[in-house]
Amino acid sequence: MESLWNTASIKIYKALDGQVRLVGGAVRDFLCRRPINDRDMATPLLPDEVEKKLTEAGIDFVSIGKAHGTITAKIGGKPYEITTLRKDDKTDGRHAVVSWTTSYKNDAYRRDFTVNALSADVKGKIFDYTTGRSDLAQGLVRFIGDAEKRIQEDYLRILRYFRFWSSIASQPIDEKVVEICVRNQEGLNQLSNDRLRDEMYRIITTPRAEDVLKIMKKSGLLSKRILDITFSKKQKEQLDTMDIQKTLKKLGFKI
Repeated sequence: MESLWNTASIKIYKALDGQVRLVGGAVRDFLCRRPINDRDMATPLLPDEVEKKLTEAGIDFVSIGKAHGTITAKIGGKPYEITTLRKDDKTDGRHAVVSWTTSYKNDAYRRDFTVNALSADVKGKIFDYTTGRSDLAQGLVRFIGDAEKRIQEDYLRILRYFRFWSSIASQPIDEKVVEICVRNQEGLNQLSNDRLRDEMYRIITTPRAEDVLKIMKKSGLLSKRILDITFSKKQKEQLDTMDIQKTLKKLGFKI
């Protein structure tokens, strides 16, 4: 089984004097015994402090996401996002105004699904503030708190719900959540074409893509804008190798 912390993330851990945890997908995928693609981190350190400590340790980084608390370290050609613990003060369905916190628990509660709110320290201890580990074991995808409120904070979560259901769920889809998604689907019009395209690509490349796309079609969530998405050259090349092609064309995608 792949180690949760790899050599690069341990290097970052040491550079930040141990004030950092792995969060979200890395922990989720580790518990699912799946390959870990991204090792995102959270820290109580402020972005300026993160930059200072990385510089002192000789670790390259970029600060494009600094306004939202994210500094991206680069080791061995791979990115490692390090984000200051946050809480959302205001959201508009696309962006959030955030403030910093030193509480991993507060940071966990601002995330979308319970299975994405897990964190782990360097010793491998898993911190679970939202029953995410239990939900993961049961194959459940649940919003943290009120589903409608969480969706209205960022409408991309509508698509993310279907992606994670297709990726990890072993339970039938929650029809009440689907109804909430349908009720709020106009919010997807606020999102950029790039965000819609990349999330739909992720859905299409999940293990149960055909099932989840049919659910979305039946529910009316595959709008003309989504069906007309122009995928990137790299994405199209990957899709051309997949058996899902016929289903996509049948559903009305302009592939």
